[in-house]
Amino acid sequence: MAARRLIIIMFVLLAISTFAAALAPVREPSSSSTQEQTVPKPESGPVVGGVVKARIDSDSQQPELIRAQPGDRLELLVASRTPAEISIEPLGLISNASAGAPARFDAALGEAGTLPVTVLGGRTVGRVRVGDERPADRSDRGK
Repeated sequence: MAARRLIIIMFVLLAISTFAAALAPVREPSSSSTQEQTVPKPESGPVVGGVVKARIDSDSQQPELIRAQPGDRLELLVASRTPAEISIEPLGLISNASAGAPARFDAALGEAGTLPVTVLGGRTVGRVRVGDERPADRSDRGK
């Protein structure tokens, strides 16, 4: 008996809420919210740096060295035969690697310095050296 009363009360509440929703006015979007917001495009200027693509094998005995310049974009793959967590801690980047899927990093390089590429546990598998040579130094080599 109590269950029937509860079901009847639920149907009455459902009917009242449906009726109230039907009577409520429909809000039209205001003109300010329908306007498209444009995101300013970055100013087109000279390209700051290039793209440095590299691949590191985390199972190698010696850490590999990757050279880049400030303003370059680093596209780095770190291969591993066993599951591993690879990080470039100064950039705050962490990625997982396994036998068929290398860890992938894509980052803009800013300040000069050396960035260690490490496996979880502290073993360094590579280093990214940013800004060790200036473009002017490269042109003087041929002389």
